[in-house]
Amino acid sequence: MRVWNSTGECLEHLRGQGYRILATHFDHARPLAEIDFTRPAALVFGNEHDGVSREVLQSADERVVLPMAGFTGSFNISVAAALCLYHIQQDRIRRQGFHGDLNAAERERLTAEFYLRSLAPADQVLLRSRRDEGARQA
Repeated sequence: MRVWNSTGECLEHLRGQGYRILATHFDHARPLAEIDFTRPAALVFGNEHDGVSREVLQSADERVVLPMAGFTGSFNISVAAALCLYHIQQDRIRRQGFHGDLNAAERERLTAEFYLRSLAPADQVLLRSRRDEGARQA
């Protein structure tokens, strides 16, 4: 985890890593469903009262909105984030046939890391997994 001294510093770092900055906002925004999430994107949510900061709005590559029908203008922030993340996952699956960006070796390494950190007999689980994988390939 990294704590940033300023919003601008964080946004520039993300841009340097190849991310587009997408700010959630109501005005002059494209619906989330129109965004291609197969390209790296950092989605910035504002607080429920004031929204995203002026600095984020000014430096965002694009503004996006999660359309909502009814008497209320917006979702609760946690609901909005959950809906957006679900949409992004589904968009990636629809466009490219899968959600993740990791190759098989990276997935295997992360799975092993998870087992090592969360299971007491992790070494046995990993050995069994390797044997099972070998049997499937044979």
